[in-house]
Amino acid sequence: MGGGYTSTDQPIIVYLTGTVFGSWGLLGVDLFLVISAWFLASQPFRSKKVISISFQTFTWVFGYSVLYVLYHLFYLHDGVGTTVFEFCRYSLIGFFQPFWCQYYWFVTTYFFLLLLSPIFNKLLEVLQKSQVEKLLLIFIFVPVYAQYSTSAVCDVFRFAYVYLLIGYIKKYGSKTIEKYAKAPVYIFLILLVLVSKCVQYFLPSNKVFASICTLLNRTVASTGRHSMIILIIAMLIFFDVLRRKPTYNRTVNHISSHCLGVYLFHENNLLGLPNTLDVIFRRSTSLGYLTLNSWFPVQFTGIVVCVFIVGILLEWLRELILQKPFMKYVSKKWTHKMEAVDAWFNTL
Repeated sequence: MGGGYTSTDQPIIVYLTGTVFGSWGLLGVDLFLVISAWFLASQPFRSKKVISISFQTFTWVFGYSVLYVLYHLFYLHDGVGTTVFEFCRYSLIGFFQPFWCQYYWFVTTYFFLLLLSPIFNKLLEVLQKSQVEKLLLIFIFVPVYAQYSTSAVCDVFRFAYVYLLIGYIKKYGSKTIEKYAKAPVYIFLILLVLVSKCVQYFLPSNKVFASICTLLNRTVASTGRHSMIILIIAMLIFFDVLRRKPTYNRTVNHISSHCLGVYLFHENNLLGLPNTLDVIFRRSTSLGYLTLNSWFPVQFTGIVVCVFIVGILLEWLRELILQKPFMKYVSKKWTHKMEAVDAWFNTL
């Protein structure tokens, strides 16, 4: 979520703001993955969850398809025939969206993780501790390689590795996690990432320092899609919070349940266009609401907060108007079929 503001050509205040928001947006993704793996590792497969996420994704893509068509029809004044064709084509793409990451790489990967979770749970059940350890050791190259890849297949393998790792820790515990899952440790790692980013900003642009930047980008300054250090920070934060006394906050739980909808709202990049949030950033810059000066962090934060609030409200309305009636219908009409599917998956 850097919005193009993580280039070293930008003023330092802009660079740091874009880096902080971009990096910790990815931290949220990894936290969601770790939390999901922790709970899925002890839960039976539920097809209802797969259907719910698929329908949620489809409705967002369908909504954006409608906006795209209206834009072409009334702003670009394309022909009605062309517009209707585009509407049908992209609505159909939206229906099958969970099966590939054309719009939402995370949803696609999470979708396949749900389908594969019974197999991973079975592995954790039947394999001995030493065998799981060997699997994790043999396939350690998966999360390492994933740092440099954005393919859908690599996404799934990386999620699968994290799932098995979290499942292993849940079943057998980890002295390493117990030792290092503390606030001073992950705060130090967070500061290490930020300091490494600052070092890159101030290094002269020549071949020697370019090699240093490359090394940093592949280690402690890695804040790409599948950063190892961001994943480690996410795990340390999760296990630190896990051992504290759990508290229930209705507002926080309500907001968190709609966060996937916020992602579907702001991350959409229909037809390969910049995602919604980046479009808002660019438009705000052109209108003068986002200025590349000392006010940038405040303005940037304000836009992010506004987008988050709007995303929560839109997701709440979508859930109320579409999701709940649809899932109620599914539960009423397809209960026996879903139970049969669940039973088949859970006996794998």
